[in-house]
This record gives sequence, C-alpha cells and structure tokens, in this order.
Amino acid sequence: MKYKNISKLATAALALLLSGTSSQAAPVESNNIDAAAKWLIHIDFDSLLDTEIAQHVLDQNPKLSDQKLEALKNIIGIDFKTGLHGATIYGNGQPDNGVLILHADAKPDVLINFAKLNDEYREEKFQDHIIHNLPDDKKPGKRNYICFYTNKKIVIGPSSTLVKECIQLLNGDRDSKPVNHEMEELNRYQPSPFLIAYGDFSALHKEGNHNKAATFKQAKRMGLSIGEHGGNIKSILVITAKNIEVATQIENFLRGIIAIGQLSGEKHPHLATLANAAKISKKDPEIIAIETELPTSTLISVGHAMKEHKKKKMERAGLNDAGKSEGKKKKNRKRKQQSEENSE
Repeated sequence: MKYKNISKLATAALALLLSGTSSQAAPVESNNIDAAAKWLIHIDFDSLLDTEIAQHVLDQNPKLSDQKLEALKNIIGIDFKTGLHGATIYGNGQPDNGVLILHADAKPDVLINFAKLNDEYREEKFQDHIIHNLPDDKKPGKRNYICFYTNKKIVIGPSSTLVKECIQLLNGDRDSKPVNHEMEELNRYQPSPFLIAYGDFSALHKEGNHNKAATFKQAKRMGLSIGEHGGNIKSILVITAKNIEVATQIENFLRGIIAIGQLSGEKHPHLATLANAAKISKKDPEIIAIETELPTSTLISVGHAMKEHKKKKMERAGLNDAGKSEGKKKKNRKRKQQSEENSE
C-alpha cells in the first residue's frame, strides 16, 4: 500500500476526525488515526450505500451482484451491503506504510478458517490479540497482516510492526492525530459525508522534483469532503497555502482551469457541466475552497459521457482490449522504474 499510489487518489486524503458527526453512520474517530499520520482517508459506507450514486454503481456492475456478494459473505464472513460500515486508511508518507482499519460486523472464524487453508498462513500473538499473516499474491515476497481487534474493527497492514502500532493506538498507548482548523472546517461542512480526505504535503518529500508534485508543494495541506443530500452531490476541496502570495497563485491557477472547462462546452459538454458547478472562494487569506453541488443524476450522466468519450478516443487510436492491456503494463513498468529511482 504505497503512499505514492494513494497520493494520486486525492493528492492526499481525508479528514473528519470528530466522532460525533453522525449518529447512524461510521465517521472516522480521532483515536483511529496515529499522531504521525501525514495523510488519511475515510469512507463511510453506511452513508455511501444510502446514496443514489452507490445504487447506480451496484446496479450497473455485474461483479457486485447480490449473488456474488452473498458468495463473498460466505467466504469472508462480512455482508458488504449491511455489515461494512467504514474504512479508515492512514500513513506517515513513507512507502509501504499505509494502515487500513475496517469497521464491520465480522465473523473472524469464517475468514481465519479460510486463510488457514493456505500452507503459508502464519500467526503471532501480541498483547491480547493475534496477528494473522498471508503472502500477498500481487507482491511476491510481501505479506499482508491482519488483526481482528474486535468483531467490529479489523486492522490490516503490510507489516507486523505497523499492525502492532495500530493496536497500541486503539488501546490508547500511542498518541492520536490532533484536530486542526482545516479538519474542523470539513467536519462542519455537511452531515454524514461518505468520503473525507486530508493530507499534509510535507509527506511529499519522497516525490522528489517531479513536475506533478510541483503544484502540491505550493500547498501546506489539503482536505476533501464529498456527500449526497437531497438528491445532490455536494463536495468541498480545501487547500491551505504556504502564504498569501502562494494562495493567490493557486486561486488564479484554479480559476483558469475552471474557465477552460467552461469554454469547452461545444466539444466536451460534460467537462463544462462540472466546471460550471464549481465555485471558488477564500475561507481565509491562505485558505482556498472549491465547492461543487449538482444533481446526482447529472453526475451519473457526466460519468457515462466521459466513459463514452474515452472509449471513442481509444477506438480512434486503434486500441482494442489487448492494446489497452499492453498500455497499462507499460504504465506499470514506468511507475515501478520511477519508484525504484526514488528509493535510490
């Protein structure tokens, strides 16, 4: 679980560190985030599964059919429609440092008994807990470590040490992440967001001098909140700059991007729709916010339009499924090479 890959998701993830956000869903709790965390992501599945957009995804994806989800429940002991409440991921910015906490109604014995069928299954005791580990099929030589902290909280990490540290955190034996101004702003923005992200960009030191990281280095922190309410998708992206001058530069840059999107209406109406929904404001001389709100049905239509546009573009380029697969392999090889260069 490399930070470099996760940073692309939200360029640094999420916040919502106050546990009282919602009485019925699974918001992230402050004692679930280590004080050393530079980025964190939380998905509230209780809120997400109540949204129109989630139901659309479930209906459109045959891999998520009721039959297959039922089979998966029988294998791992978790009902993904009713028993998975939330997922919290955090890390300190170092490679292979992400820790995942699943908030779920789990039947540990089901998954453990299934895991023990693997000849390379191992376990070790730590305090009052057992840490199970298995080889990672996608990463030769690597293993995944899992601890059922309780029947409702599962800790997963790429090393025994990280899982042990998370156990200590949940026990109250390690310091948790303090709540700062940006996190409070995200927490107050909307009730029950299904996605909250937060990132401290000092964690990007591993990105070196890559051009893609240059923009992020102009910011100190970034936070994201996305939710669905009253048939509308509502989001806010909050960027804290290093100083007022940098904040102005970032604001002008973002306004330029939005203007380009608005002017592309004839060729790319879906991009114009998104651009027209975006509003930029200053929450503070050094804090820029981008807010969007549009009907969920419109966002679904935009998604279909973008997918169709990408498909036609690839067809014009003469790429079939084999071509797409080979292109993906080339990208993965390039990413691996860049990762190895950064490590050196």
